[in-house]
Order: sequence, then C-alpha cells, then structure tokens
Amino acid sequence: MELYSTRTNFSIAIVAMVRIVSSSGTGNASDIEVKTPYCLRIQNNTETNDTAEEKTKELPPIPMTTTQRGNVLSAFFYAYGFSGIIGGRLAELYGTKKVFGLGVMVDAIGNFLIPITAKTHYGLLFFLRFTIGFFQWISE
Repeated sequence: MELYSTRTNFSIAIVAMVRIVSSSGTGNASDIEVKTPYCLRIQNNTETNDTAEEKTKELPPIPMTTTQRGNVLSAFFYAYGFSGIIGGRLAELYGTKKVFGLGVMVDAIGNFLIPITAKTHYGLLFFLRFTIGFFQWISE
C-alpha cells in the first residue's frame, strides 16, 4: 500500500509545489509568462489586482516549465517499466525479503528527499524519481 500511495501522490502534489513558467521566463511574479494553475487561482484568489510582491507570496516555490514537470512525472515510469526482470533475478539471488526491503527503503528515503532535490535542480529531481521508480518495481 505504501508503494502505491507514493507512486500516485507525487502526481497530485506536483500541482501545488510547482510554479509554471515559460521556457524563456525567469519565474518572477512580475513576469507575464507566470501561469498559476486554475485550482490555485481560486484557492488563493490571485485573479484580483494584487501587487507583484503579494503574488510572489502565493505562488508555489519551485519554478518549472510544463515540459520539465512532465519529464519529472514520466521519469518514475521510465525506470518502472524495465526494472521488473532485474528485480526477479535479484530476488532469485538474494531472496525476496532483502529485495523487497531494499525497494521500500529506497522509496521511503527518496520520497523524503524530493523537496530538497526539487529546490536544488530539475535534473536531480528527475534522477531521484527515476531511481525511486526503478527500486519500486524491483520490490513488487
């Protein structure tokens, strides 16, 4: 159950934690290219004529383009798709308890590291999601 919830919850959480910017934009609130998701506009009421400083307080903390957000969400399933055979072989060699335990441990530690890597660099977040997907399929 833990593995299923971590697989699906990030897809929901990324809406609240990512600020959509254009590929050429910097992500500043004064930039016209900043796009706040519809659900957050209603919740935070950002459609009013607020100052740029007030809008910055309400925007999610991590600037990403829609392509980057899609790549981060896809990274999990890139690894998830091909690691099943490797997981079966590892279970034959080392036993299912050790392989399952390693998969759950990497998944749990990786999910704690998501906020840190998301603020650090997009590529690091992509690699972390790829690693989580790889180890999650090994443990299933």
